[in-house]
Amino acid sequence: MVLFTVDVLDAMRSYACSEPGSGGDCFPWGSEGPVAGLWRYESKAAHIGTGVASIVMLALAGLAPFKVRHAGVGLCLMAAGLLVSIGIASFL
Repeated sequence: MVLFTVDVLDAMRSYACSEPGSGGDCFPWGSEGPVAGLWRYESKAAHIGTGVASIVMLALAGLAPFKVRHAGVGLCLMAAGLLVSIGIASFL
């Protein structure tokens, strides 16, 4: 979750690599580089949005066992939240 948070904060202040003068501290938004075609990198808003969604899902997954009465249900909710977060991060 810390890595997603750092990535989102870094993306908020970075520029697209296609902009002149962006230097080495840039993100490959749009269809360029090895991430061409991935929806998450189509725009700055999509990248930040999927990052925030991953952070929220991981936080909910981590809190799930503390909010339910039965340990088995809490662990199942935690595993489901983790799988959804992985899906958001890798598929998109």
